Amino acid sequence: MIELKGPQGETMMIQTLSPASIMEINNVKDLYSPVTVVIHDSGPGDGRILVECCGSAWGYHFKGLPKGPLAQFLASMDKGYIYHKLHRSRQSRAETELLVAVVSAVYVALRQQVA
Repeated sequence: MIELKGPQGETMMIQTLSPASIMEINNVKDLYSPVTVVIHDSGPGDGRILVECCGSAWGYHFKGLPKGPLAQFLASMDKGYIYHKLHRSRQSRAETELLVAVVSAVYVALRQQVA
């Protein structure tokens, strides 16, 4: 762990995290950009997912999960669960439509990855 002074004099901590799983999903129908997915298992029952496509990004921090990798947990859920965790209440209609397409691609990739 590294301590350093931030731009306003605050003490910032930089910690190198354990490896994350990174996927790039290409050739998704109706998407003109690849979907990048980062899944980081932070510890038992704790993990994050970050998803980016077409300049938009979504993320969620999961806590209190059952034992096992986050990817395996998400693959066992349905698309709606993932969508609702990533959806932001103040996003545009276009971003909402993009998220629907992105979540569908992520869900298929996760199911294939853990199979």
